[in-house]
This record gives sequence, structure tokens and C-alpha cells, in this order.
Amino acid sequence: HRFEQPYCPNTMKIFVNSTAYEVDAATSVESLKLMIENAEFIPAHQICLLNGTETLEDGSLEANGVEEED
Repeated sequence: HRFEQPYCPNTMKIFVNSTAYEVDAATSVESLKLMIENAEFIPAHQICLLNGTETLEDGSLEANGVEEED
């Protein structure tokens, strides 16, 4: 049997290069950086994430103004 994650309306996909990361609004910026580090082998402290022109700082994605596009 294949494991499928249940649909969760609060999840969104964040694209970095050509990789999609499934996260929710409560995911911390640091957690997303660690996901990227594990997949891309780029140290988390060297990753700079932007939302438009704003740099994502500490806290959740939601607190940094990241939201799912329709």
C-alpha cells in the first residue's frame, strides 16, 4: 500500500530552485531552511529566503507574510 498524506487545507508548496517543499503557515523559517539543507546540501546558515523583496527572518512563514496563492 502506498502512503498518501491526507489533504490539509493549511498546506502550501514552497518552490526553491526546482524542488517543491510542502509546508504549512505555522512552519518556521528555520525548519524550512533545514528541509532545504537536507535536500540541496546547502548549509542552512547560508540560505537566504525571500518573499517578494522581503527577507524571511525568524518566526513562522505566516508571521513573515507568506501565504498560499490561489
